Amino acid sequence: MAKIAVLVPDLTLGGGQRSAVSTAELLSFDHEVTLVVFSSEGCVFDTSLPIISLNCLGGKGFFGKVYNVYQRQKRFKQLSKRNGYDVVISFLESANLCAFLSNRSNSILTLHLLPTMLSRFDQSVMKFMFPYASQVVAVSKGLKDHLSQNNFNFRQLTIINNPVDAQSIQKQAMSVAFSHPKPYVVSAGRLTYQKAYDVMIEVFQAATISETHDLIIIGDGEERDALTKLAERYANVKILGAMKNPFPVIKAADVFLLTSRFEAFPMVLLESLALEKAVVAYNCPTGLSDLIQDQYNGLLVENNDFHGLVNALDEVGQSESKRRFLSANALSSVESFSYKNIRQLWNQTINLSLERT
Repeated sequence: MAKIAVLVPDLTLGGGQRSAVSTAELLSFDHEVTLVVFSSEGCVFDTSLPIISLNCLGGKGFFGKVYNVYQRQKRFKQLSKRNGYDVVISFLESANLCAFLSNRSNSILTLHLLPTMLSRFDQSVMKFMFPYASQVVAVSKGLKDHLSQNNFNFRQLTIINNPVDAQSIQKQAMSVAFSHPKPYVVSAGRLTYQKAYDVMIEVFQAATISETHDLIIIGDGEERDALTKLAERYANVKILGAMKNPFPVIKAADVFLLTSRFEAFPMVLLESLALEKAVVAYNCPTGLSDLIQDQYNGLLVENNDFHGLVNALDEVGQSESKRRFLSANALSSVESFSYKNIRQLWNQTINLSLERT
């Protein structure tokens, strides 16, 4: 049994945060695990694991951010020395940098985003500093391939997909009843440029299914105001905001729709399949093809093919037999991402880290 710190910037709603908590929970079966965050503000995840906050909020301006990076790594280094962590596993860019600066020899950095999704600073850190990290984990084969093709070279790069606890998600979906006056299509995630909800709304309006269904979007983010104004033009589009437990809403939908401009290995798609939802999505770079087998557990449309996505949405939305077929294959398609399987991969990686230190 190793003492492990899972380092993540915060525990607000987000795919990276959800992945960090899920990974920490599955590792706690074999190890002593603590979640360490820069700030505990806005924590929305219920977990029995101990949580330690470094109380380092984000700095303003260039010098404020530089000072904050220094403060984070200093406090985390002191915490690590005091608590004697054998391994540190970090999630998201700022946590990866902190772990690397604190002690790169016993840190495992996890990459969840394409470099194009990052700031220039974070891209530079990934390209010129992280190759010296002892171990790096990519959450999908597509992400690993993309990094290799774009000259992001790492000493040790392993693929470990995000885990999903299907039984827990199904239980949460049944914990609260959700009803809506009309059948609906659903999507969930941060309201950002990456997720292309503006495109989603236009795709939905162009589809025949919009005459019989509503579109419900769950989430919050910097594009909330603009998307709300766009949604106000249509009576059949509802933006619910962020939800601590979105699973009852997803479970009751006819279709889960994803129009992201880029993804690595989206947790919400993994969770929707665990809820046996029929999925329609753009085959955007880079991780969706790891999850969706076209015409088997969902419909995967060529990236940016607007009319193709409209047709796919109508194909699934207007055919109950099609939805039943896709739904019947959904749960079994994510069995390889179960806690049991992903736990084995993480333990192999942790053992390798322990052997090196």
